[in-house]
Amino acid sequence: MRCVLHFLESCQINDDAKALQHLTQKSLFIRLRAQAGKGKISDFVRDGSFWDLKELRVVLADDSELIRQLLQQALSNVEGLTLIGVAEDGAEAMTLARRCSPDLLILDIGMPYKNGIEVLKEIRRDNMSLLIVMFTAEPSAMIRDACLKAGADHFLDKSEIDALIGICRQKLLDG
Repeated sequence: MRCVLHFLESCQINDDAKALQHLTQKSLFIRLRAQAGKGKISDFVRDGSFWDLKELRVVLADDSELIRQLLQQALSNVEGLTLIGVAEDGAEAMTLARRCSPDLLILDIGMPYKNGIEVLKEIRRDNMSLLIVMFTAEPSAMIRDACLKAGADHFLDKSEIDALIGICRQKLLDG
């Protein structure tokens, strides 16, 4: 992100029209505009406020293509959230969680190769700070208790997409 400041300074960009012209990443401009308020974006970047923008890096794991697509669409509407990995099974979820270092891992329970609870337990052995949300079609109290005991931060039924979005937004606010 520091390259944005350097770029704006090197081009002597001091008005929003030029900033828009040069910042081709639409989401970055929207985030800057929202944070800058009525001031100029270039002033906002130069005064250091830009560095307070939060990013939430997310890995999603679900064996259902339909659910993956639905969640990708819903998560794409959360400003500041970047979906850095999508897994179709538990083994791939483990690989992505270790390689990508996400801030949030969304796990289905019923997946091939490793189920979500196995992935949860393995991840918790290595990483206690990762926010993990179990997102399942199996919302029984017994499974919920097992997930929370194994270290899940949240347990949601697949009908609770709004709650998942709320968790993401809260994580962005908390940093």
